[in-house]
Amino acid sequence: MPTRWWRSPVLVYPLLLAFVWTALELWRLPEAWAQEPPPRPGKRTAVRGDDFTRLLKELHRLTKAAVDAQAPGGDLTSAMAAVRQARQALHEADRKVRDQFAATEQKLRQANLPAEIFERHTEAVRSYDAKHQELDAELTEAEDAHGRISDPWNFQDRAPDQTRLRHHLRKAGELLDKYAPKPTHRPLDPHKLPSRPAEPRWKAPQTSTRILPTYARPGSPWLAAQDELDPAYVTHVAATGDALVAQVLPKTSGLSAMPTAADLAPTEDVQITQEIRDLAVELNNDPVKIYEYVRNTIDFEPTWGSIKGSVLTLWEKSGNAFDTASLLIALCRAANIPARYVLGTIQVPAAQAQNWVGGVATAQIAATILASGGVPTAYNATHVTLEHVWVEAYVPFAHYRGIPLGQTGKTWIPLDPSFKQYTYTQGLDVPAIVGFDVEAFLQQAQAGATIDPATGSATNLNQAFIESETTRLRQLLQTHVETTLPNASIADITGGRTITKISLGLLPTSLPYRAV
Repeated sequence: MPTRWWRSPVLVYPLLLAFVWTALELWRLPEAWAQEPPPRPGKRTAVRGDDFTRLLKELHRLTKAAVDAQAPGGDLTSAMAAVRQARQALHEADRKVRDQFAATEQKLRQANLPAEIFERHTEAVRSYDAKHQELDAELTEAEDAHGRISDPWNFQDRAPDQTRLRHHLRKAGELLDKYAPKPTHRPLDPHKLPSRPAEPRWKAPQTSTRILPTYARPGSPWLAAQDELDPAYVTHVAATGDALVAQVLPKTSGLSAMPTAADLAPTEDVQITQEIRDLAVELNNDPVKIYEYVRNTIDFEPTWGSIKGSVLTLWEKSGNAFDTASLLIALCRAANIPARYVLGTIQVPAAQAQNWVGGVATAQIAATILASGGVPTAYNATHVTLEHVWVEAYVPFAHYRGIPLGQTGKTWIPLDPSFKQYTYTQGLDVPAIVGFDVEAFLQQAQAGATIDPATGSATNLNQAFIESETTRLRQLLQTHVETTLPNASIADITGGRTITKISLGLLPTSLPYRAV
């Protein structure tokens, strides 16, 4: 059988050379080289991280487009040309990145920094180099496969090369997806804003285990038996011993009626600083004055757990039941008065609970506020039941009930500095004063805007109207206040609450609620 002409090297090689010379216009290369300006000396411009990230994203997009272009009707040649162009840009960026690595290494050596820092830099360079080489190898294979597919003198079956091209393009895309820096921005979910009200975490207060103070049983104290408590729960609340539960002793021993050294010692929460000592002296080391100071000064916050400790509670003049108890105990101990925490479950009449947590309308709202702060809470129509912390102080009780018996007859008495009632002040009715029409304002502000009900977003709001109208309303309110309330406080304008103070000069005989 005669040899076909296209299989003869003598004929094919000259024809191939002529085709390449003509099709690629190789005779123009010397002219182009002569006209090309010489490279400028100096450093390469440093590549910015966001530019490099955009380049990787673009290359990722182009590799996917090249895969899609292999479908019938696709322009694979143009798609692969775009991939090659992006790859060349990546090579240039790679050279700049390596220059930056080298400059950083030089600075590290000159600064004589610890070897650990230099090793971290070296490891970063190795990691970058490995990733770049892995990606470049896939792109090289893809371009080689495409070259065989597009070669007009390749008369072999192109299917294997098409499969190979598709494989390496997809592999390159996977690497780009894997190694490209992930965006630091997280899409905003309008339903999960950081400032949204806390979701209540309902946890029923413990009632099966009674954590009861020493004064509750005639002759000897009530106690919380250690074997009746969940150790993890006790640890969560207070650790042990002198933490947030006063004493947790075996069931048969009883809570000691006599104070111990721990009842006078500072702790992580009961910080007895010089400021605390000075305040105790200012209050004459008097348990009545100390109790009334804390009770009448510290604003209640409906949260759970020891958060601030005694010092921060004093500075901020606010705290939850744990924090307020910590301050009272710190002042008592600074005055050489033994004091300790008591943890128990209490039942508060609904009206008092509503007033206590913010002047709300129902027991359900009051319980929801407490539960949102992590307080184990339950409620019904008449009462709110919750776990709570208060204080026991060891004082000559009769003396502080007005009977001059000296320092004899000391006993533990209950003091709750965090439970209190408030007097609420109604603020100004600002909309009525300035004549603010909400519906008209919203209609005008949204004129020409794009509203997305699904996400609650709005674009192209009438910004000029919003600014002019709010300025006008502010001026109206300012004129009203200056005319009718020249000495007004913020609370007079916005409303507020003040602690309903007590000043009896005596210590209370019992808690202001029922322990259950």
